[in-house]
Amino acid sequence: MKRAALSYGVLIAAPVGEPHADAVAEWLTKKGVRVAYLCAGNFMHGSMSFTPACDYGPLPHERGGDWGFDEYTIWVRRLVTNRENLGSAPNLRDLCRSESASITAGIIAALMRNPKIRVSCVDKIDCAYLAEHKLLQLEVAGRLGISFPQSLVTNDPDEARGFLDEGPAVAKGLSGNIAISPIVSRLDADLVDAVRAIPVLLQREVDAVADIRLLVCGADVIAWRRDRSTDVHPDWRREDPDGKGFFQVDPPAGLAQSAINVVSALGLSTAVQDWVLDRSGQPWFLESNPQGAWLFLPNARRVAVPMFANHLIYARE
Repeated sequence: MKRAALSYGVLIAAPVGEPHADAVAEWLTKKGVRVAYLCAGNFMHGSMSFTPACDYGPLPHERGGDWGFDEYTIWVRRLVTNRENLGSAPNLRDLCRSESASITAGIIAALMRNPKIRVSCVDKIDCAYLAEHKLLQLEVAGRLGISFPQSLVTNDPDEARGFLDEGPAVAKGLSGNIAISPIVSRLDADLVDAVRAIPVLLQREVDAVADIRLLVCGADVIAWRRDRSTDVHPDWRREDPDGKGFFQVDPPAGLAQSAINVVSALGLSTAVQDWVLDRSGQPWFLESNPQGAWLFLPNARRVAVPMFANHLIYARE
C-alpha cells in the first residue's frame, strides 16, 4: 500500500516499554517531531511490516502510526526488540531475541541503503556493536592517554595469582552474562583457580572515593557522582542497585573532553560511561556503554531527556 511520506521523523529501535525510548519519544512528540518505533515484537503489541526495495520510505511501525518518512533519524536504543517468551523453554526465548535483533538490524541497514530517503543513524550498528567490547574500550582509552586500571585477561592460574599478589584486584565479566563472578567481584584465592575454565578480565582495584557516571551526547556531557564509604563492594550496583546515591555534578576538570574523545574514537556520538575518582581526585576510566542506562539518575528527565532528544534531531545536520 502506498503511504504518503512526511518530511522528517525519528525512528526508535526499542522493545515495548523501554523507558529511555518512551521518555525521549514523549519529549519529541510534544515538540512536534513525528516518532515511530521499530519493534520486531509480538503482534498483540502492534503490527510491524516491511517491504524491501520499495519506492517509498520503508515503514516498520509499532505504536507510531501508519505512515512513512522522506528523512529519518534512527536511534538504535536496542537491537533486541522482542523480549517475549513463546514458551518455557529457554531456546524459544533465545529465538525471539536473536530473530528480533536480526530483523531490526536488517531493516535499519535497508533503510540506510534506500536511495529514496535520507537517513542518519545514532549510532551506526557496526560501530555500536564493536564499541560494546570492553577490551576495545580499554585499548582506545589507553591510546588516548587516559588512565584505566591495570588489566590482564588470562586463563592461567599462576598469572592470576601473580596479579593478585601485586595488589587488590577484581574479576569482571565481559559479556553481560554470569561469568566467573557476576558483575564485578574482588579477586581472592578461591577464585584464582577458576580462571582455568575460560579467560577472565582481571583489573587492579582502584582505591576510589566516588563513582562517576557520564552521559555523552556529541559535545555535551552530563555527570553524576556517587560517593563511596570505606570497605564497600567495588561495583556500586551491588550496594545501590537503584542508583539512589547518585547526584548531578559538574564534570571534574578535563573529564568531559576525555569522555567525548573516547566516544569519538569508538566511532560513536553517544554513550554512558563509568569512571571512578581516587583519593587524589584522579579519574580512572572503567567502561563506555553505547546503550547504557541513564534515566534512573537524578534530574535525568529534566536535563538528559531533552539533551538526548535534541541530539537525535541535530544528527540530521
